[in-house]
Parts: sequence; C-alpha cells; structure tokens
Amino acid sequence: MSDTIQLTYNKVFAYLTLSMLSIVLFIFVIRTFQLSDPEEIAIMRYFDIFMIVLIIVVCIKYFIPAIKGQIALELNKDCLVDNIRNRKVYWSNVQNVRQVNFSRSFSSGIAIDLIDKDAFYSDQNMWQKLLGRFSNFSYNTPFIIPLQYISGDNTVIFETLKKYFEVRAKSE
Repeated sequence: MSDTIQLTYNKVFAYLTLSMLSIVLFIFVIRTFQLSDPEEIAIMRYFDIFMIVLIIVVCIKYFIPAIKGQIALELNKDCLVDNIRNRKVYWSNVQNVRQVNFSRSFSSGIAIDLIDKDAFYSDQNMWQKLLGRFSNFSYNTPFIIPLQYISGDNTVIFETLKKYFEVRAKSE
C-alpha cells in the first residue's frame, strides 16, 4: 500500500448541483418578473439573492475544486485530511471506520469513530463544531465524510479507507 492516497472531488456531483441551482434561480427570476405587487417583488428578490449567494458558494467550495481536479480526501501516514469540510484527524485518534447511510437519501458517508472527541473539537471553528455536534448526535461521531463529494464508487472508497486504517492501526 502506498504512503499517500488522494481522492479527487466528484465532477458529476459538482456539475449536477450547479445545474440544478441555476435552474431554480432561473425559475425564481422569471417568477419575480411576473409579479406586479411591490412587496411580493421585494420578497422574491431576497430569494433571488439567496440563490445567487448559494450558487457562488457551491462554485467556490465544490465546482472549482472539482474542475481543477483538486484533492477531496487524502490518506497519509500521519492523518486523514478531509478537504471537503477542512478537517483532519490523526490516525492515533481513530478508533474505527464504518460506513453510514444518510436517512431518506441515496447517499452515504464514512463515520470516523474517534478515541478523543475533545481533541478533534479543539481544532475546529464554530461551524465545524456545530456540524460535529449534530453528527455526533445522529451518528455517534463528530467526523462524517459525505461520499457524494468524492469521485469514485462509494464501496471502493470505503474499502480503501478501511484497509488504509487497518494498516495504520497495525503499524502503531
């Protein structure tokens, strides 16, 4: 097994997400032009602005990294680096790796069970801590890697990560 495994962003997911958001924005803009009441127009403009901001965020966070072929998930000899949510965890703090399915959706993720959750939280910003607390409540771990953002077959990605973890666990 090589020392570093790098998995790129999912281009198909990025294109589909951007396309769907653009269609919704187009519908909102058309709807705004069809209105005649100034109050309704003002309210719809807020939705338009929200969709524009959301599209910009998706472009910066997912679309541009996917087009550039940037690394979404890196496994190296020291740690697991999740560039999707800007987090990392050292292998010495990983207890187990398991696959989870998100309720009522077709996507899944990888749950990284931690030995010391407080050490993980100490490196996080406020939003990452909030997301981690929600993940901890839902999946009993603050570190979930959503697989829809990563290019490749979910089962293969999970098996690769699990094998890498097992090799790292044996070496420590």
